[in-house]
Amino acid sequence: MTRKRIFGSMLAALLLLALFPGCENAANSPADPWQTGDPITPPNNEKAEVETSAVKVFKAANTAELANAFAWLAENAVENENYAIELSADISQEAKTLDKAAFNGQKGVSLTLRGRDESRTIQLTGKGSLYEVKDGAKLILENIVLKGVPENDASLVKVRTKSGAVMKAGSKITSNTVIPIAGVQYVGGGGVHQLGGTFIMEDGEISDNAMGRDKTVGNYVYGGGVYITGGIFTMEGGKISYNRVLVKSRGFGGGVYATGADFVMKGGEISYNST
Repeated sequence: MTRKRIFGSMLAALLLLALFPGCENAANSPADPWQTGDPITPPNNEKAEVETSAVKVFKAANTAELANAFAWLAENAVENENYAIELSADISQEAKTLDKAAFNGQKGVSLTLRGRDESRTIQLTGKGSLYEVKDGAKLILENIVLKGVPENDASLVKVRTKSGAVMKAGSKITSNTVIPIAGVQYVGGGGVHQLGGTFIMEDGEISDNAMGRDKTVGNYVYGGGVYITGGIFTMEGGKISYNRVLVKSRGFGGGVYATGADFVMKGGEISYNST
């Protein structure tokens, strides 16, 4: 190649860099899949797809992909960041704790679970709280049904101190019956047990949950739907309905029972609950 050609090629390269200053690093910088929208491959080579938005979105179509989304968050979540998992199918899941360990040791992480295009169901397998929110985490439910089991030993959703939960349109916490454990005198919250923090019910339903059973002996049970022992529960809309306390003479608050905490009702409906 002649000197003229070499010099001409160098001039062309310099001109490109002047016109497109970002292209110098593009080839050498690893792509951030959350920012670019490029697909990522989580553990076990499960398919994953991520979108670009203010909230970083992970899509899941089955239980394995949901588990891999949580695995990614456990290793990569950033403090005070917002994430979302969109479900495109009904799935099942074991009890899950949303704490600092679930989010890479970080505080203030917000996770939205939502159905894509239509309502989707997450069915609890085994026993325990499908989601227990703690360590400053926040859970947002939108177009998602959380479904419990007929004989559970814990509320379907628990919210602890300095943490929070929000229910939006299409969300539902349902079909969970807590059978009190022998020797535990005071138990409550077939659907939700709030021990602290904030719970905001903008919309949705807490329905068809229950505490105890007819033959339960020696337990005092509270709140077939919601049991609040700390923090602030604000009801702005939605319904708390068809929840039950099944223990005769020792059961209180078919729909909601609050003690040592604040229940603020600004809207919505509480109806057809029973003790």
